[in-house]
Amino acid sequence: MQEKFHFTTDRAKIQKQYAAIFFFVSAQLSLIQTHLQLLERSRSNRRCRALRLAIQWIRHERAKRGQHHAYAAVDSMPIELCHAARMYRVKRFQGIADIGLCASKKQWYDGLKLHLQVTDQGLPVGYVVTEASCHDRIAAETVMTPIPHPYNLGEKGFVSNDLQRKLYEEYEIAFWTPSRKNQKHRPSASWERWLQQKRKVVETVFSVLVDPHRITDIRAHSIVGFEVALDGIPSELRRMYRGTDRFFDTSKLL
Repeated sequence: MQEKFHFTTDRAKIQKQYAAIFFFVSAQLSLIQTHLQLLERSRSNRRCRALRLAIQWIRHERAKRGQHHAYAAVDSMPIELCHAARMYRVKRFQGIADIGLCASKKQWYDGLKLHLQVTDQGLPVGYVVTEASCHDRIAAETVMTPIPHPYNLGEKGFVSNDLQRKLYEEYEIAFWTPSRKNQKHRPSASWERWLQQKRKVVETVFSVLVDPHRITDIRAHSIVGFEVALDGIPSELRRMYRGTDRFFDTSKLL
């Protein structure tokens, strides 16, 4: 009997096969998303759930391109699940979401928190969704280590000498954050301004996620549905990034 399939254990050949599959699926991703948008919402959700593992694999492979960019910025944003008046009696994601403080708005909310890592060219590399009360320092290692970038910039919520030392010694990741007012050893004012300008790219990505993609309005009531909706947004951002040399114009920040 003639063999139709040949299986190999050669690592180089396996990597070539995976690369061919990746480029083929990536080329057809826009057509797949357009087809899913034309379907009925319930049927589209079922097909997205069936393709959940494939979407995650594509997202991970595309994110590896960000390792060759100049630097990456890390930040977090709140995802409210209900109005503030209902935060003590909401049942959606009960036991998973909780009440946390949004430091920028100085108000409490019930929901989740998105921790996102973005390169200087606006490419989302890694993200983690935690409960609202999770501190940025706790989730920083989980966000930056799956696809490590050698240079990362954070904000004041990530200030920790132990975290910076651990990232550098175990993962060879240099992590810089602005200083607090009560720190004894503070860098120069020019360094603080430079760091603040370079981090504007992640704030731009957050505004894109909130306004056009409405990430704060995800109405899924299950973990799988919420994960599928969340995985589709970074995939769409990467598809838009792929079509242009620089998805976000950061020349003004240099």
